Amino acid sequence: VLSVIVSAAGYPHFVQEMLTRLPPSASKEDKELLVTSLSRELPARLAFLPIRLFLGWGSFALLLFYLAKMFEPKEIIQFRQMLALEVHSEAIGVAAGIVISGLLISGIGGISLSLADVWNGPLLQETMLRQVSLAALWQIFVQGVALSHLCGFGKLRGFLVVALTWAITASLNIGAVQIIIDQFHI
Repeated sequence: VLSVIVSAAGYPHFVQEMLTRLPPSASKEDKELLVTSLSRELPARLAFLPIRLFLGWGSFALLLFYLAKMFEPKEIIQFRQMLALEVHSEAIGVAAGIVISGLLISGIGGISLSLADVWNGPLLQETMLRQVSLAALWQIFVQGVALSHLCGFGKLRGFLVVALTWAITASLNIGAVQIIIDQFHI
């Protein structure tokens, strides 16, 4: 629920960001069409967001579970523990989103947790940069410490398992964006 609220609050900023991506030759009508289209799709985006989040959390937790198993944990671990770890650690990203949305709503701009927020280049490079943010790095650290406790790993091994899981999922995200770029000639 909180993620939906944060997304809705940050939506005007998202629309403005999309407007800046239009080519300089875009007419006033093109801009109005973009704003109208984005406004129409907002309810669907917000309705689908919890499903998308749960699928993402579940796939990350499943990969984390199997990678942790490969590193031979000293403790018995279960998938539900990895899912709970992922869902709870996502609160870091939600908290960051709340702070950024609050600052944007209050009129304080220019706050960035990711290099992608100040990048004005190709979409694929932006996607790569968006994967590395202060919230993501903090989340990896927290998950690494928690995983080391759950599995009986040393802190370094816990961190490495989480970092490997994160790197694999980030690579899959970047690959998906590349497929979209190639398919739609963006």
